[in-house]
Amino acid sequence: VKNQGRTSYGSCLIIEKLQTEGDFPRLGITVIKRFGKAHQRVTFKRRVREIFRKLHGRLPAGLELSVKARPFARRASYQQLELEMEALLGEEIASSGCLE
Repeated sequence: VKNQGRTSYGSCLIIEKLQTEGDFPRLGITVIKRFGKAHQRVTFKRRVREIFRKLHGRLPAGLELSVKARPFARRASYQQLELEMEALLGEEIASSGCLE
């Protein structure tokens, strides 16, 4: 995803996207130790996985995502992360033709 995909930058997230021939969208999450203590990193990953689960049906098959945390994400609420992830994936959601 990193070498061939496109990257979108937000205030909380960096999302690398790559369209492949897969059958369903896939998610990878990277959070470095400098982000915070273990419980903060785990909380961030749980939030991102839940947001991805909600968006899963609206994303095109074969889309591979790599989500990285930016420092501000530590203080961001679930709603802020959700809005930013939807905004950064807006083009992919629109191109899938699926509406909520």
